Amino acid sequence: MGYELQLFGSSSPSGTVTILGLTVALLLTAYRMLRAPGRSKLPLPPGPPSEPILGHYRVVPEDAAFKQYAEWAKEYSTALSAATELLEKRGSNYADRPRFVMFEEYTLVPCLPRKHMADVAQDGLVSNPHLASLGSQVPATDVQSFVHTRMSIWHENVQKGLPNDFDLEDIKGAAATIAIAGNDTTAATLMLLVLYLMQNPEVQRKAQQEVDRVVGKDRLPAWDDIPNLPYTNLVLQETYRMNPLSPLGIPHASVADDAYNGMFIPKGTIVYQNVWAMCNDTSVYADPSRFWPERYLPVGQGGNGEPFPAGNFGFGRRICIGRNLAENSLLIVLATMLATVDIDWPVGEDGRPAPFEPEWSFRGQA
Repeated sequence: MGYELQLFGSSSPSGTVTILGLTVALLLTAYRMLRAPGRSKLPLPPGPPSEPILGHYRVVPEDAAFKQYAEWAKEYSTALSAATELLEKRGSNYADRPRFVMFEEYTLVPCLPRKHMADVAQDGLVSNPHLASLGSQVPATDVQSFVHTRMSIWHENVQKGLPNDFDLEDIKGAAATIAIAGNDTTAATLMLLVLYLMQNPEVQRKAQQEVDRVVGKDRLPAWDDIPNLPYTNLVLQETYRMNPLSPLGIPHASVADDAYNGMFIPKGTIVYQNVWAMCNDTSVYADPSRFWPERYLPVGQGGNGEPFPAGNFGFGRRICIGRNLAENSLLIVLATMLATVDIDWPVGEDGRPAPFEPEWSFRGQA
């Protein structure tokens, strides 16, 4: 197929010469880039054909792109294990991040500049009068919070005239990051837990029986109970697998040129990990669309011995440092819900539970 370029507003020979000259210049530039010294002779990773000028802009779907990527992985024989090989075993070369231009200018909150968002979060966490003198006003507890610990050290060093490794801005920034990073993700996971417990009453009953057996009915679950609630943990793991909050994860970028399975990965390549595809891989998970926490149990205990889902908290050196905090928070809330409430379908006009099939939106998950 040929492509014809036209210089609008001019049909003169000079216009044709101009277009021809630009075309030749572009071709020469592309040729020089491809033949640049040191460039590998290995092919780039395979993928769907692109369009001239636009590249893959119209090829990648706007909705649920991760599902299309999974189909392409099958079509081009790309192993899902590549994520572990590159991001874990070769983590030092894939620990970079691409530029997030929009995130640099704005936060996820519409129309609120990032600087202002940080100021609001920081003011609420540290600049509050009740928190500004934590070191002297808040009584010590068995478990110290991050802010309490760092502020206590800061006050002590100031009084002794010693330098502080963490200044107030460091403490504010770290505290704000802890709050912002885990807020929406934890809330969304809890909503999914409620949905799946509502849809699977037999799973809910089994988890409630475990909580009643371990905790009893005279108190609420405590942190010490969590290690003794294995089935409750399986419910959480199955929720992770069924609906990864970030289906393609947060992208990495390669620090230097690399080669993998006979393919060339140039420096600066943006690398997405298709967490959704890994969690729905039929070679790993039997009937992946079914919510079945028992799948992780050994075969001798009625399960399939399938592995816990990977990638929900990232990979390699970019793995979420708050994953233990997030999981413990989710488990204690889940155990408390199981100990105190029965979750059922909303009541319809006839006064009976009215089951429904939820609608999912994946727009923007690209």
